[in-house]
Amino acid sequence: MVTVHEAIASATIELNEAGIDSSWLDARLLLMDAIGFSREDLLLKFDEVLTDTQRLQFAALVDRRKTREPVSRILGQREFWSMSFKINDQTLDPRPDSESLVEACLGLRQDLPDEPSVLDLGTGSGCLLLSLLSEWPEATGVGVDRSEGAVLAAIENSEALDFNVRSSFFVGDWCRGLDQKFDLIISNPPYIAGSEMAGLEPEVTNFDPFSALVAAEGGYSDFRKIINQAPAVLGDGGYLVFEHGHEQQTDLESMLLASGWRVVDKRCDLAGAPRVIIAQL
Repeated sequence: MVTVHEAIASATIELNEAGIDSSWLDARLLLMDAIGFSREDLLLKFDEVLTDTQRLQFAALVDRRKTREPVSRILGQREFWSMSFKINDQTLDPRPDSESLVEACLGLRQDLPDEPSVLDLGTGSGCLLLSLLSEWPEATGVGVDRSEGAVLAAIENSEALDFNVRSSFFVGDWCRGLDQKFDLIISNPPYIAGSEMAGLEPEVTNFDPFSALVAAEGGYSDFRKIINQAPAVLGDGGYLVFEHGHEQQTDLESMLLASGWRVVDKRCDLAGAPRVIIAQL
C-alpha cells in the first residue's frame, strides 16, 4: 500500500538520482496527471492510498521523466502567460524566456492602431500570438508555420481559449503567399547553430523538433529570410519583433540595419540576458 505522500517522496528520490533538479515538483505534477488530482487534492488527500492501476500509471510517467523527457511533453501541455497550451512533437516547448517577447509587444500598444493585426511567423503552438490576443481583445492575428502538426496544435489552442474568431493559422513558408498588411510581426524562429546542439540539455535536443531549433548560417538563416520578406507584409509604421539567442543581438542588429531596418528597442529575458529586438522600417 502506497499513499499519495509516499508515492511523491519515492518518485522524488528516483528523479533526483536521475539528475533532475526539479524532482519534487515534477513528481507532484506527474502524480496529479496519473490519478486525476488537483493541487488542492494533494494537500487534502496526502494520506490516500493509490490503487494498483494508479501506482502503475504513475510509475510509467516517472520512468519517462527519468529519460529526461520534459514534464510538459509527458502531459502534452505547457503553461505560458498563465494559460495552458497543447504541444506535440512538432511544436517547440514554450519557455518562460519567450514571455519577454510578449511583454515587449505590450509596450508597443499605444503606437499601434485601435484594432491591430498581428502576424506570428513560426507560430508553433500559437502561444505568442494567442497570449497577445488575450491582452488585446480588439486585435486579430495570423499564425504561420511550416509544420502541419504545429498548425493543428495552434488551431486547437485557439479554439480551447476561444480566440478562434480572431485568429487563423496556416501552413506556409514565412511571409510567402500572404496578401495582407500587418501592424505587428512577431517571430521566435529557429536560431541555434548546429554546432551548439551538443551543449544543450537532453530535454531540448531529444524532444524539441530539430527544425524549430536549428538554422543554417550559424543560426541566422531564418532571421535573414524574415528580414527580407517582412517589408512586403508590414503596414506603415509597423513593428518587427524577434526573439533571439542571448549572444546574437549585436549581429542581428547589424543584419537589420544593413537591410534598411531601424532598431528601436532591445529587451532582456528573466535572467537579464539579451533576448528581444524591435525594429521598424
